[in-house]
Amino acid sequence: FPSITTQFVLTGTDQNNLTGIVNFNLVVNQLPNVVAAIKDPIIVNGVALNVWPKDLTMELMASGASNYSWSPSTFTIGNTTSSNLVAAPASHITYTVLGTDVNGCKNTASVPVRVFLVKTENLNSCASILWRKRTITNTGAYFDTFMASNVDTAFVLNFTSNAVNVGIGFENGKLAAKCMDCQYQWYACQPNGTYTPIENAKSRILSITTIGTYTVEISNGFCTAKSPCISNSSSAIVSNDEFEGISVFPNPFVDIISVKLAKDPVNAYIQIVDLNGRVAASHRVIKSTETNINLSGLAQGAYFIQIVFENQDKKMYYTKIIKE
Repeated sequence: FPSITTQFVLTGTDQNNLTGIVNFNLVVNQLPNVVAAIKDPIIVNGVALNVWPKDLTMELMASGASNYSWSPSTFTIGNTTSSNLVAAPASHITYTVLGTDVNGCKNTASVPVRVFLVKTENLNSCASILWRKRTITNTGAYFDTFMASNVDTAFVLNFTSNAVNVGIGFENGKLAAKCMDCQYQWYACQPNGTYTPIENAKSRILSITTIGTYTVEISNGFCTAKSPCISNSSSAIVSNDEFEGISVFPNPFVDIISVKLAKDPVNAYIQIVDLNGRVAASHRVIKSTETNINLSGLAQGAYFIQIVFENQDKKMYYTKIIKE
């Protein structure tokens, strides 16, 4: 059967050998180009998606024909024989429209629709949290999905971190907490891992001049945490920018964290300190440029890594790390 308009010649001969010839054209009409889509779809990164919230009214639109018939009628609202269809799907469904043009030619188009529920949580915490197998540390909105046979689920987490900034620096040769407008209590760090509170040391800057190792307990009105123990020797802590080539990776990490120390071999002492100032792990490096530390025994969360270099006047590098 021809797919395009074709001219035919029909020749016929009767019993008297008389011949007749008829010329005719067989006109083949093209099928209508029926197109269907969701009107005002959900767009993510510039891409229109065939997804829709459960039980929420949606509109589908078709074009390319003169008459239309939609099926199935499940979840539809009103007329199913117009170019536009209104529906409120309660589960995954595919709508198909049959379009007929002025010549009676027919064609179809389909729109698969995945339906989803939205579950939103609003959480705040003083520390990292585990949400849907992810470690969440920083304030922000987080998303996850669960695909199911009938209805998908979109999970939304609005997370606010109330974690205390327990960073410490030097100001005019004295230890100073980086958390502004907070409440402070300074402690002397003891070799056995305990802390001795310092009387009347409740200011952001530690005024004591006795050389020692100190921590500050900081409250920001929501949470309370201790800083790492740091010496108040003026050469003990410097800007991390002064350490050329040092890097800690990956960050966040799962079990193993790698530390690149320097171009030339060095001696160093590494401590992993939790947000309460407790030493969670320690590691010594002898004449090496890099090292790997197995921290699989640590709980998920935020820590500080402190690196003291023996050949650099015991200067200390420290930065925050996250275990997932």
